[in-house]
Amino acid sequence: RAPGTAHQRFEGNWVNGQRDGYGHSYSGGESYQGFWKRGLPEGDGTLTYRNGDKLDGIFENGHAQGRCHLDMVGGDRFTGNFIAGIKHGTASVVTADGEVWEEIWENAALISRRRL
Repeated sequence: RAPGTAHQRFEGNWVNGQRDGYGHSYSGGESYQGFWKRGLPEGDGTLTYRNGDKLDGIFENGHAQGRCHLDMVGGDRFTGNFIAGIKHGTASVVTADGEVWEEIWENAALISRRRL
């Protein structure tokens, strides 16, 4: 364990003192399982939030990037675009009871939503 990381744990590969390759980290009730590069999530991975929601997709420089799937604890599934970890662009949401919605996001703000 590195100094100052009492609430963090990492299982995986290290290169030159940084997380690199495949690994699993736990910190503050959240976890990330996937690939790392120079200490940051990079490539395919799954981020599990404190509340149990899971984000599957591609990570760049530590953030979700491009088309990702967000499975929410209540059973809803968001499939949409992320830029630097924030929702941006067109997305679809399938609710736990089977409703399908199209959403448009701009810089993490929901711009429009319509039922399909």
